[in-house]
Amino acid sequence: MSGGGCVRASLLVMLLLGVLPPTPATKIDPLMQFQLERPNDEEPFSFGLRRSRFAIEEDLGKRRSLSIEVKVRPDDVELLDGYVEAEILEGFEIQLGRFKKPFSRGALIASSKLRTTERDIVYDLFGANNQEFAAPKGESDYVGRDEGLMFRWSRSWASRAIEIELAAMNGQGPKNEDDDDEKQWISRSAFRLGEGLSCGAGLNWARSSTHGNGFAWEVDLSLEWRSLSIWGEWLAADNRLTGTDMTGSTVEGALDWRGVVPGIRASRIDPDRDVLYNALWEWTPFVGIRVWKGSALIAEFTHLSRAKAPGDRSDATTDRIVLAWRFTP
Repeated sequence: MSGGGCVRASLLVMLLLGVLPPTPATKIDPLMQFQLERPNDEEPFSFGLRRSRFAIEEDLGKRRSLSIEVKVRPDDVELLDGYVEAEILEGFEIQLGRFKKPFSRGALIASSKLRTTERDIVYDLFGANNQEFAAPKGESDYVGRDEGLMFRWSRSWASRAIEIELAAMNGQGPKNEDDDDEKQWISRSAFRLGEGLSCGAGLNWARSSTHGNGFAWEVDLSLEWRSLSIWGEWLAADNRLTGTDMTGSTVEGALDWRGVVPGIRASRIDPDRDVLYNALWEWTPFVGIRVWKGSALIAEFTHLSRAKAPGDRSDATTDRIVLAWRFTP
């Protein structure tokens, strides 16, 4: 980390702890992820710090809480989350600030809870975070973080539960930039149908006089039985750059056997054929080993296969190898 980045990070930490002096009601969660990676067949292995961030959650009393999460990079410090949450009635909550859009199940999984080192390519496409595969910034940012207001209603009984979220978002991209008049209205419903079985659905409606209107939807299903865990998600949306549809799907299965978690994830995206490849497949077998509480080693191999568009002579496959250590005390 550069000297400037260290100084900014230190000042921010001192400021947050000064505003929120640690108390028994304060929860601080750091996350660090080091990894040895070979991104493709042509580049050599390199070692680096992939993630360095921490989250602070403060119980303000009277059923209110404040949450802040920052990401520290070599030359910058970025605010990821910053919101206030309050329960105004039993089972009814309101949330105001910057947080993840309540749309996609896979995108809502915290980085510290991922079984793999990265989310799959589907969320790059729908989040406009990947320069190679996603549409230009602001064209398809259906997932990710944004500023807005969210209402949440939840109820549970026996082994069943329901949660409904409605949000009005500012339409900002992943770098907190707002270069048009876009607004997004998002809804997500999640259901626990029984012991270990749950499903969900999400809708995202974006309105913009600059990029045009867009609409995205998703459905997901998950099953946990003993040490086996399987979940999958299917997403579809308008690509407002070209006025055509794009779809993506992902399925992940893993077996937790005494702290050793082998599994595999398979993903497919069908972007606009006039802009990207005809289709892309991504396969990621992985193995996670819990070293001690909050710490894990992850080894994974990702094979990305592109179905070439007419006239495209680029390499149709990419292989990525990663060995990572994730620390979340």
